[in-house]
Amino acid sequence: MGLEAAVAVLNRMVSDRVVSRYAIGGAFGAMFYIEPIETEDLDVYVDFPPDQVIASLEPIYAYLESIGYSERRGIWVIIEGIPVQFLPVAGPLLEEAARQAVNRPVGAGGTPASVFREEHLIALAVSLARPDKDLPRIRQFLAGRTVDSKRLAGVLKRHKLAEKYKSVLKVLRGR
Repeated sequence: MGLEAAVAVLNRMVSDRVVSRYAIGGAFGAMFYIEPIETEDLDVYVDFPPDQVIASLEPIYAYLESIGYSERRGIWVIIEGIPVQFLPVAGPLLEEAARQAVNRPVGAGGTPASVFREEHLIALAVSLARPDKDLPRIRQFLAGRTVDSKRLAGVLKRHKLAEKYKSVLKVLRGR
């Protein structure tokens, strides 16, 4: 049980063509780059196979049930003890984030997990700018000093978030 086993299920969903790709975002995605953050679920963004005309999560739920993951709690499917929320890749920022996701090893076995780049995680946090969740996460990313500032500036510019980012920085600096 745990994250590595859940990621193995996600990878199996890709190889079985239930989804064409996935990428981990949200707080779990951030944990690949910064200190752990309290979260209640694993946010998994999914792209659907080209032959699926209507983007519905039902094929995902049916597939998971067929391989023994039928427990649900509200919007979450419990996979290896972890509540997983599936979200469609929708909109230019999420599409770019999914397309540019990188593989990160998980657990002792090093199972590859597709994860949003930190610059996209920051841009998504800027777009939401929730004081209790996103602003502390942005602060942690910036304190870590591993963010590629040129890449981040490009993402923010492409998705019209540069001005909002400046406002967020002012808030973080207490101005």
